[in-house]
Amino acid sequence: DCMEKRGWSLSPLQHPASIHISVTLNTVNCADQFLDDLKTSTSQVRDEGGKAAKGGTAAIYGTTSRLPPGPVNDLLRVYTDMTMLSG
Repeated sequence: DCMEKRGWSLSPLQHPASIHISVTLNTVNCADQFLDDLKTSTSQVRDEGGKAAKGGTAAIYGTTSRLPPGPVNDLLRVYTDMTMLSG
């Protein structure tokens, strides 16, 4: 969520906790900025300690595994549409 505030779109994963990023020609030219933002975001999260952020994507991530495929597909379709429109 810290990286998203800095303009990066990463996919959070769990078990183990990790992120997924697609590297394209557009992102290669921004590697230094990405690393700076990642260091800043990491420091910010560490400084906050065990305090859970209000909102964000972490709370939603595991929820979809408990739903049947129909609502999940609808939710993902709407999310993708809204994300692409806001860009």
